[in-house]
Amino acid sequence: GQHVAALAKDLRTGEAFKIRAKVFINCTGPFADHIRLKANPQLSERIRPSKGVHAILPYEVLGGDDALLIPKTPDGRVVFAIPFQGRLMLGTTDNDYDQLSEEPILEGKEVEVLLETLNPYLDEASSHAQVRAGFGGLRPLIAADPSQGTKGLVRDHEVEHDGTSNLVSLLGGKWTTYRLMAKDTIDFVGEHLLGEERPCITDQQILVGGEGYSDDQWQALQSQSGLEEDICRHLNQHYGSAAQGVLDVLSESESYRERLLDGHPYMLGEVVYSTRYEMACTVRDFLARRTRLEILDWDAAQQVAGKVAHAMGGELGWDEAQQLREAEQYIELLYRFREEAQVG
Repeated sequence: GQHVAALAKDLRTGEAFKIRAKVFINCTGPFADHIRLKANPQLSERIRPSKGVHAILPYEVLGGDDALLIPKTPDGRVVFAIPFQGRLMLGTTDNDYDQLSEEPILEGKEVEVLLETLNPYLDEASSHAQVRAGFGGLRPLIAADPSQGTKGLVRDHEVEHDGTSNLVSLLGGKWTTYRLMAKDTIDFVGEHLLGEERPCITDQQILVGGEGYSDDQWQALQSQSGLEEDICRHLNQHYGSAAQGVLDVLSESESYRERLLDGHPYMLGEVVYSTRYEMACTVRDFLARRTRLEILDWDAAQQVAGKVAHAMGGELGWDEAQQLREAEQYIELLYRFREEAQVG
């Protein structure tokens, strides 16, 4: 009953392979129970996923750089409106969610709740038609008492070791404490399961691009590249000291210096860089996960999907048919997002 190997499958290529290890750590957030119960069906469920969504509105809705926090709402939640990359991010909800096989997305009824909470604080009410994009996520809350609502659930984290399967599960937590979560887990495994204290050194690790970072480094990038100011600011803020690698890719072709879309700082060469050096392998990888265009503007993401598929396909060896298929599949996803959020 003890874990000695994991069977894995590459969903892009279909290749299957085996990974052997002394200890396996389950860090799957809201899906932690799914893995725990596969390892040991006798365990009780611990995770109660909570869905939170955000709607993206025009920056002008709030009319300034200051954020707005609404600490008291009819259902006892906290709602915030925060200027974010030239837009206004409005969130968030906090509701039970049990459809773990489905991506949590922004729904029309959730847009209405958020707008009804925000509008009393605005001179001019915002409308559903102003929503530019939106997204959802799941919080892996730990259930201390199954009868409680999501407001009463534990929002800290816990490291669990199941002696039957030898599986270690990191339960609960949130993005803002991920370094502490990593430290607690690694320290536990070293001390209790590997028989040696080898403390986690995450507090000594600088994020990629953080070495020597400064806010005004965009000026040196502009002097070196001749690119426009908004692009250089974007490169510095997004890649930090790794921006030089992007410039190296841009130098390979004049077309790589072209903007993907007017009004946005993203360039064609960034698609190549992300595919080559950041493991992007789908159109959505780039538009939602390497940049933030999908969560800022669904229309803009749709307009550039074909360009992204073509540039990515050049790196990954896609023929024209696959490039078209990858773009169309992504655009269909955006249509679904609009339909669920009830925006045009």
